Amino acid sequence: MRGGNPQVLLVPRIRPGRATDLATPAPLIANQRHRARRARRARRSVRTVARVLMCALTLAVILVVTLVAAHWLRTAPLLAVATAEIVGTRRLEEEAVRAAAGVEPGANIFGLNPEAIEDRVEGLPGVRTARVMRHLPNRVTVMVEEREPYALINPTGADRLFWIDADGVVRRMEIRLTDVGAGAGGLVTTVELFDIGRPVEITSPGDER
Repeated sequence: MRGGNPQVLLVPRIRPGRATDLATPAPLIANQRHRARRARRARRSVRTVARVLMCALTLAVILVVTLVAAHWLRTAPLLAVATAEIVGTRRLEEEAVRAAAGVEPGANIFGLNPEAIEDRVEGLPGVRTARVMRHLPNRVTVMVEEREPYALINPTGADRLFWIDADGVVRRMEIRLTDVGAGAGGLVTTVELFDIGRPVEITSPGDER
């Protein structure tokens, strides 16, 4: 020792811990609570997975049922067209309208395209409008509105008269003229467009000036 001072060994001070009563049930209770929380989390995870699987299974069943139902609707003999009724024809031949409609017996009623059928029927000379109605389980109705004759014209300068409707569409050739000259009265002189089932454009002498 130097200077008469004794050397002191410094040791970290250790706080005395709380004494544990080994006979208390607290550690056992804490361990049981921890295990219970883990069990609850596991049960929640299992329920979540089960719900997801159930939703996926439900969607798959709905998809399969929808596909089967759609296939049945397009192939069921019950829904095969038995008859196509033509309504509204007076001057037109019913068979001509039926042929233009193209509705074959035995065709599936849900496989028909009403808009396409209407377009084909309206393409016939003398048809103003057409409408298609499907009646379950196996009947189709094609309703036709014919063009009504409105006036007789002599548009070609030849010995023929033609019926036109109120829209100026040529309905049909009516008669041949023998005694009346073309353009009688100076009302009709030239035609720029002429065809059965199409509008007629007529010019008079006043239009040329």
